Amino acid sequence: MDVQSKEFEVDYSKLKTDVAFMRVNCITRQELKQELAAMEQRLTDCINGLGRRMDQRFDDVDQRFDDMDKRFDGMDRRLTVNETKLEGLSIRVETELPHLATKGDMSAANARMYAWMVGAILTMTLGFLGLGFTIVNTLKPVTAAVPAATHTRIIPAEVRTAPRLRAA
Repeated sequence: MDVQSKEFEVDYSKLKTDVAFMRVNCITRQELKQELAAMEQRLTDCINGLGRRMDQRFDDVDQRFDDMDKRFDGMDRRLTVNETKLEGLSIRVETELPHLATKGDMSAANARMYAWMVGAILTMTLGFLGLGFTIVNTLKPVTAAVPAATHTRIIPAEVRTAPRLRAA
């Protein structure tokens, strides 16, 4: 409850007690009319005060709606820009879609890639085998070849050390 409605309730309760008191004291008609006019004035003031507060709140609500309208206008502009971009993308997709690769194109490309891969593996295998064979032959000990024209007689060691006899 707001302040003015509370004041109205307080004034109303005071009025009830005043009326009860007037009945007891048997006030005159003139005094009663004055009291009713005062009550009527207070009631009118309360109603006017409530009306002003309601007008202020309606103005606040109107201001909030105006702010929301401004925000929605900004969103509408952004939405229009995004729709334009989306239309451009859809046109681009429609123009590029026929030029994209089909499933048959992809399988043919995979087959070519497989052939190249197998060829590369075989080539590298043969190359590394040749390299290994060359390295193994390089690391073998070198044996000197005996020339065919040179024949020497090998004399066993016992024969070389025996004393020679002289002929007389």
